Amino acid sequence: IVVMRDGVVQQVGKPMELYEHPTNKFVAGFIGSPQMNFYPVTVQGNLVRFETGETITLPDLILAKLNGREGQMTLGIRGEDIKLDEQSLSLYEKDKQTAVVENTEIMGNENNLYFTFGGQLTVARVSKYEVCQIGDKIEFAFTPSRVHFFDKDTEVCYV
Repeated sequence: IVVMRDGVVQQVGKPMELYEHPTNKFVAGFIGSPQMNFYPVTVQGNLVRFETGETITLPDLILAKLNGREGQMTLGIRGEDIKLDEQSLSLYEKDKQTAVVENTEIMGNENNLYFTFGGQLTVARVSKYEVCQIGDKIEFAFTPSRVHFFDKDTEVCYV
């Protein structure tokens, strides 16, 4: 697949390569449905702070890929990497977040949950068994090894 923007090649690769390892924010947002969630964040050491004050801790694997980069960036995460199940919430207990479901989309084998987090509309893609209603307060966690970071200005993907 060749992804182009305004007549300029952004990335060439197999579908899963583009999905898993986008070269920039445009490719990350273009490939996949629903689109990747994006948040303006500040990275300091292993701590990520969202504009609205929430924080998550980065694992060593992601820190190594960031290679010492800090400051303002864009964090991206795919909907399927936002977890609501008890096992994930237990595993990522210290980075657990809360939100109120604003909309739901029943897709058959999966559900899309829409809520505001970090000041941004967020879509979590969950199993068909994780049914929520509008107005429900949910707990969720990002799978920390699945986050992507993009340069705030150039939109190049670091991780």
